[in-house]
Amino acid sequence: MELRQIAFDSLGNSFENTGNITVYIKEAGAWEPFLVLQSNYPGQGNGGTLLLRKYFLEERMPWQTLDNWHQHRPTYYPLSHMSNWLETVYIQLFSPAMQQRILTTYIQVETGEDNPVERQLQTIPSRVFLLSEYEVGSATLNTRARAREGSPIEFFNPGRRYGNLQDRNDVMHERRIANTRYPYQGDTSPSWGGGGGNPGYSSWWLRTEMDTIARDTISAIMFDGTLGFIHAEDYTFVRPAFTLPGNTVIKRYEVESGRVVFVIPPE
Repeated sequence: MELRQIAFDSLGNSFENTGNITVYIKEAGAWEPFLVLQSNYPGQGNGGTLLLRKYFLEERMPWQTLDNWHQHRPTYYPLSHMSNWLETVYIQLFSPAMQQRILTTYIQVETGEDNPVERQLQTIPSRVFLLSEYEVGSATLNTRARAREGSPIEFFNPGRRYGNLQDRNDVMHERRIANTRYPYQGDTSPSWGGGGGNPGYSSWWLRTEMDTIARDTISAIMFDGTLGFIHAEDYTFVRPAFTLPGNTVIKRYEVESGRVVFVIPPE
């Protein structure tokens, strides 16, 4: 069976729950689940199949560090700490063979150039990245407030078969909620991005700058699945995304407690 066959947009009406679109990959030597969101995402060759880490990485991280703050525009994604860390550190948690499989993806980001009417976009190559606000379900126009980066991902943009607008928004919010896989042991200071006192359900970074009354803020999904923003140097959780060839072979395999799931076999 091929990876693209279990992507959300490939399943259509046969989708039941996220278990249908989950594949496990060895990360740092352990099986980690990823959601298979889109069968064909822009990138290398004819594009690849988009994966998003199901659970947060265990440690909260800043989107930008103070070391870069005065060297570059702090909210320019290609020069952010987060982009650099995903591309140089996180990717190394996979085996050399898996790293070679990860495709170069072409993502849209805003340029950071001042424009009184709307944000200007550019397309950049990236192998591991954050999703954008527009991709995960914001209906915003491309305005001075933030850019309309990429295209809506169907998983986060439920169609009319899910009911009226309120029902569809409820589904969108539910699908955007994420948590830690294991009990969180880290810092629970106020800059973590909410969660009603429960760091297991907290916010996660997007790559979109959000121009607010507070400067240098970045869009984030909050603990209840709604859209919010966090200052770029504050800390919250991370859900990396990347693409693999759609014809990547997946197999059924027992990974834990007798559970049989789809995996990408290690080479």
